[in-house]
Amino acid sequence: MKRLSIILLVSLVAVVTLVAKRNQAAGVTFTRDVAPIIFNKCSICHRPGEVAPMPLTSYQEVRPWSKAIREEVAERTMPPWFADPHKSTLKFGNDRRLTQKEIETIVAWVDAGAPKGDDKDLPAMPKFTPGWTFGEPDLVIEMPIDFEVPAEGELPMQNFYVPVPFNEERWVEKVELRPGNPAVVHHSIANVVRLPEGTKVVDGKAVRDGAASAALNSQSARETGGLSEGGSREVFLSQDSFTRAGAFKLVGQAPGKGFESHYPGTAKRILPGMHVQFNMHYQPSGRVEKDRSRLGLWFAKKAGDL
Repeated sequence: MKRLSIILLVSLVAVVTLVAKRNQAAGVTFTRDVAPIIFNKCSICHRPGEVAPMPLTSYQEVRPWSKAIREEVAERTMPPWFADPHKSTLKFGNDRRLTQKEIETIVAWVDAGAPKGDDKDLPAMPKFTPGWTFGEPDLVIEMPIDFEVPAEGELPMQNFYVPVPFNEERWVEKVELRPGNPAVVHHSIANVVRLPEGTKVVDGKAVRDGAASAALNSQSARETGGLSEGGSREVFLSQDSFTRAGAFKLVGQAPGKGFESHYPGTAKRILPGMHVQFNMHYQPSGRVEKDRSRLGLWFAKKAGDL
């Protein structure tokens, strides 16, 4: 009899716990519980004109994706965050990861059927800056051509070069690299490089004449793109090129990132005579598309600011 009582008690506790969890899940709504999470952690990328494939700025937009969202947040693949918190004793200032409570809230909401809730509970959407993250740049440098991405196939990395359009050193405090067509730009990097002597830029490509290009067949540089008109060959700049005086990476762009703001009093120096290199990784979308990515620069107003 005692054993039966224990079994009944355990069963009762299990039932009560299950009912409590169901009631808790049933009480979760989009407008009151889920929208604040989505708006603050997801909509920055999932909104019109940004890199994510679909907007998540309303219940009507979120509801069809609810099961996929549940899976992504439960596995912590969204929002994307590649820094390892277990390998640093410092707190990340821009940490986009969801807390365990936020994950549980989204999971409970989806499991309850993704109810909308009362419209009066809906928070206001954060005011995102349209276009450039830091407002209008002091200077915009864009790729010199509209690059055509085929519908299918695998493309090698593409490099395009643009001479810096100033005759004195400039100090970059903020920078942003924006894809012209996010549908085909997998990721990209903007570097500042000094091209090898004897190199010229034709339609954005760094070339040397046919006689000089034979020297490029080495471990430190290789040819890509084949012969161009007049016997020129495109120059492939190896990592050695970035050890030349003044050469450096400006910014990297990928879904969820693409801009940097340096600490007050610090900046990156660009010297006249150098080139901006757009290092592009394209991914075909199933149809022929074009891209012309842009780089925005914000300068320190004077050297004394640094």
